[in-house]
Amino acid sequence: MFASYAQLTKALLPDARGIALLDASLAAVGQTGTAEPKALAAWLHSLHWSERVTRAPTCGALRKGTSVTAIPVERTDGTLLGVLCIEESSAANPTAKGSRILLQKLRPVLDSLHRELAAASPERNKKQILTERTAELEWLFKVTANLRGATDDRHVLEELLSAATERLKSAFGVIVVPDRRLCIEHVCDAQQAPLLRESWQQARRHLLTWVGRC
Repeated sequence: MFASYAQLTKALLPDARGIALLDASLAAVGQTGTAEPKALAAWLHSLHWSERVTRAPTCGALRKGTSVTAIPVERTDGTLLGVLCIEESSAANPTAKGSRILLQKLRPVLDSLHRELAAASPERNKKQILTERTAELEWLFKVTANLRGATDDRHVLEELLSAATERLKSAFGVIVVPDRRLCIEHVCDAQQAPLLRESWQQARRHLLTWVGRC
């Protein structure tokens, strides 16, 4: 799991020197580059992140010449699911504005990571899982019913993308089929769309380069 998220994070933030993911107990799930999970965990323990506290993305300087941004991944009730840590040069993210831009760029990663960590959490009980599956099936039936009058394949994909993007409460969605030279976008938040589209284009170039080497 971590390798995929690290690769996508690196595509969105090419200047990142290190990436680390910690679990709810602040134990290391994985790390790349210069990130040091033990030092990160000690720092976050000093901030009491393993306890019931209010958490927010936080910047720190664990060693000279670098800065680290720790981003909590939480349930809606504040329960910690994990922490994504990004290490950069000190000059790369010096202001609060820089932190906000970093969070915006990482929004696709954070949204996906939140869903995966929540799904893997042992706190999910059988009743919750069945309730979620029922809701998903109801949504799927509704989408299928709306597609019955579709006139062509592209329209079907457009409707599916629109429904999925809104279902996931995402600001921007895209479907790309390189073999058919097909690229379809759906925008839910016009304000965030330009930055998300730029992040997607960076990730796409990275992935195409990686596929070309395989």
